[in-house]
Amino acid sequence: MSDGVLKAAGRTLDLASRPLLMGIVNASPDSFSDGGLHKGVESQLRLAAELVGQGAGIVDVGGESATTGRPPVEPEHEIELVAPLVGAIARELDVMISVDTYKPPVARAAIEAGAHVINDVSGLRDVQLAEICAQTGADWC
Repeated sequence: MSDGVLKAAGRTLDLASRPLLMGIVNASPDSFSDGGLHKGVESQLRLAAELVGQGAGIVDVGGESATTGRPPVEPEHEIELVAPLVGAIARELDVMISVDTYKPPVARAAIEAGAHVINDVSGLRDVQLAEICAQTGADWC
């Protein structure tokens, strides 16, 4: 990022001119924030569209609950939850997409599906995430 402009995977987002909203869509059925209220890609895509319509400039997709005490989701299952939703958002909405994951296979699949940013809550516990982002042009935070 330079001069308040985020460039990631072919998208550009001006972060300096106004506050920016991030909408969150959980693909995990046991999310702490919506408790699985939006099940399935169609419902999740409708939520993403509503959030963009309300002004979200980024949609963040998560496939693993951050609820305390939940076991980690296997990467293959997380990919099944996240990649179809990212692909649908990328096809249907004009918005930057971030994916909340710390797992390299999930990051790669999400970027291939259309994600622009990897939102790594682990703080780069696995440096492969940085390598994947460098290889693909996606950003990492």
